[in-house]
Amino acid sequence: MNIKAIVYILTALTGLCVGSFLNVVIYRVPNAVSVAFPPSHCPKCAKNIKWYDNIPILSYILLRGKCRNCGCRISLRYPAVETVNCLLWLLCVFMLWDANIVYCIISMAVCSVMICIFIIDIDHCLIFYRFQIALALLAAAGMFTGQGAGVIDRLIGLAAGLVLFALIYLVFLFLIKREGIGIGDIILMATSGLLVGWQGIILVMFVSSVTASVILLTVRCLNKENDRFHEYPFAPFIVFGDLIALFFGGQIIDFYMRFVIGG
Repeated sequence: MNIKAIVYILTALTGLCVGSFLNVVIYRVPNAVSVAFPPSHCPKCAKNIKWYDNIPILSYILLRGKCRNCGCRISLRYPAVETVNCLLWLLCVFMLWDANIVYCIISMAVCSVMICIFIIDIDHCLIFYRFQIALALLAAAGMFTGQGAGVIDRLIGLAAGLVLFALIYLVFLFLIKREGIGIGDIILMATSGLLVGWQGIILVMFVSSVTASVILLTVRCLNKENDRFHEYPFAPFIVFGDLIALFFGGQIIDFYMRFVIGG
């Protein structure tokens, strides 16, 4: 077994374990509960979960998605978060490990933070500042690895994301006297610019806007939602755009420059 295969195996196992911890973070942070105490327990019967019932994915399968003590159904989200985190970490290794190991590890952490932002915003329409700060610190650290966008490009991206979304926020306030996006969305877009640079933030804006338009319009139609001021989370779409830009932004921008505008 070569070293790269060992890296993939260790990454997969660690990614699953971190994904399991992310489930704790996603559940407890919005409820103002410590992520360290009390130990993992069933939310219905309050029984502590034994270590052998807390093995990522495997325990869910063996328990058939139910609590061993009370039989309460365990949400499919738990193994889904573990799996997604694992796959994103493996994608980081596949695409970034050979270029720069430090940048690869930073990108893994970015993916995990984004998973928390994605799901918490869906559940609560909130983006907690602690995740914004973590993402900003990781993006700043990425500037010094020599990978991804350059320092100047990242700073321009930060300014562009901040100014453009702040303008959108102000336009909504001026025209309809309501927030069209939240302050958290503005900060997240600015942080995204610091993460992927000014070219990447254009891609993030395009991907997030298009996907949000399609999905939210579909949801409104299916739910027969008539309230045009109904609040929907936007951070999940920004996160999706961030991941596209992080992993495939260079290829997409290169394709656009070569084949679309002939650059």
